[in-house]
Amino acid sequence: MCADFDYEDRGYYRTTLPPSEALIQQTREVEAAMQGPRVPEEAWAAFFNTACGTIDMRAFERMFAARKVAVAYLAIQQSRHARPRPSTTGLRCVGD
Repeated sequence: MCADFDYEDRGYYRTTLPPSEALIQQTREVEAAMQGPRVPEEAWAAFFNTACGTIDMRAFERMFAARKVAVAYLAIQQSRHARPRPSTTGLRCVGD
């Protein structure tokens, strides 16, 4: 949201990476499972794009909460599939 604003430093410190398709999909799935009225499509376009747009505060809070859950879920999924690393620190007893 509004990431392409023309800052004095040309946005050097404010560059944003676009969200992954997995994050977008998971966020929308989480939001769909939440109780209450769904977020309108126009709000999703403004939420995940760098273009500016207006979002109703209730919809923004709902999408933000769904995104937090989706990020946590994807982080857990990624760590489950990570290759285990051998232990490089260990204790070894050496006799005198």
